[in-house]
Amino acid sequence: MSEIDKDGLTGAKQQAEEDLDVTAARPVWEDDDAPAGSTASSLLVYDRGVPVRVSGPTHYQHLQDGRVVAGYAGGTHHTEPGEDGGPDRVSRIVATYEG
Repeated sequence: MSEIDKDGLTGAKQQAEEDLDVTAARPVWEDDDAPAGSTASSLLVYDRGVPVRVSGPTHYQHLQDGRVVAGYAGGTHHTEPGEDGGPDRVSRIVATYEG
C-alpha cells in the first residue's frame, strides 16, 4: 500500500493574498424602494435569471365601501383580518383596474 506524501500536500496549499469579499448580496425585497410588506414570496421581476426588484401592484380594486386597494390579481371580494382576532372583514370589489 502506498503512503500519502503529507509534506508534498502541505507545500501545494495556497493562500489568497487578499481577503475574499464574503458579504452576501442584499435581497431585493429588503431594498428601501420595495413595496411595504415585501418578502421572499413576493412577485419579483427577473433579469437574466436574477431577481432585480419586487414587482409593484398589477391591479387596483375599487371596493364597495369607497376604498381603493392595490393588489396582484382580480377577484370578487377583498378580505382583511378582523380586529383583535375577530372575524375577517370582507368587502365586495365593484371594479378592477390594471396598474
